[in-house]
Amino acid sequence: MDKFVYSEPVVEFMTVAVQTCVYLEQQMEHDSYEKMMGTLLRLLPVLYVKTLLVPEVPVSVDLPIATGNDDFLQAYCSEEDYNNILIAVNRKLGNDDAYISLPVEGGRYDDIAESRSISEDIADIYQALKDMASNYQTHNEQVMHEAISECIDSFRYYWGRRLLDAVHALHVLEYDIVS
Repeated sequence: MDKFVYSEPVVEFMTVAVQTCVYLEQQMEHDSYEKMMGTLLRLLPVLYVKTLLVPEVPVSVDLPIATGNDDFLQAYCSEEDYNNILIAVNRKLGNDDAYISLPVEGGRYDDIAESRSISEDIADIYQALKDMASNYQTHNEQVMHEAISECIDSFRYYWGRRLLDAVHALHVLEYDIVS
């Protein structure tokens, strides 16, 4: 048995990941702008912290070698799913969706600002979480392990920054901060 995939930090991370996906898929479009803002400003920071609390993913695990098509990671988030989340968030935010971000290169901020959208950031986060959670639900420990590993790597190098940028932009909107 792969103890890592059933460890408390992984189960807590998975719980928040699934809650995030379910909220985005099923509840968000029914919420008011204010309720959506409050929910995202509470949910996304918890997701960030729970992701940080996942221990280093073990490279070598005592699991059987994968065989057959069902043992490889699947992309469960379709383009339609991604676009549905993107459009739903964009509709809720309207003109508030766009924000300016300063790219980070080599640990330093770049001088050139770029226009970004909260809806795209959230759709990117959703895609990573949806694929991981769906692969985790296969109950194949090797697939579960690889799904967590891939999601954590993607967090470090991609969607973690997107999450922080989205939270920052939402914070600015929520508290009417003028930069």
